[in-house]
Amino acid sequence: MAKRGAGNATMDQAAGKIGSLLGKVAARVDSMKRQRAEIAAELDHVISVAQQMKVDLGFAMADARRSAGKARRQMSPEARERIAAAARKRWIAYRKEKAKAAGK
Repeated sequence: MAKRGAGNATMDQAAGKIGSLLGKVAARVDSMKRQRAEIAAELDHVISVAQQMKVDLGFAMADARRSAGKARRQMSPEARERIAAAARKRWIAYRKEKAKAAGK
């Protein structure tokens, strides 16, 4: 029975060491999370400053005008159907070729 008690003491010591190590790891992880949050905040600030500089130089307005001026082209239903039919024809040819290659 004495051995059993000694084993429990050793296990308790090992558990204590493991708990201590886990506590240190948790503290390090928390520290890294705080550091990551600080870096993210700093990057957000740098990005906002860069965007403001871009606006001040007039680039943002030029980009907005360029994208706003382009209207999407309208296709007639007949044109859409012709394109769809051509795509179906290509897929049929592709599948036939694939089946032929698999059959070799």
